[in-house]
Amino acid sequence: MQIMQTRRRFLAGAAMASAAGIVGLPKSLHAEPPLETTTVRLPRFLDELKRELKT
Repeated sequence: MQIMQTRRRFLAGAAMASAAGIVGLPKSLHAEPPLETTTVRLPRFLDELKRELKT
């Protein structure tokens, strides 16, 4: 099933995108700062599971 996009729909979408760029985005939509987690600790049973899978 192919979706046809009319010229009117395309121009409406382009107009909304440019208006959002001119007006600016609200604070909640800005990119979030990176996560503070630097390491991930996995439970020890994963080591045992890997050993069992290798044999």
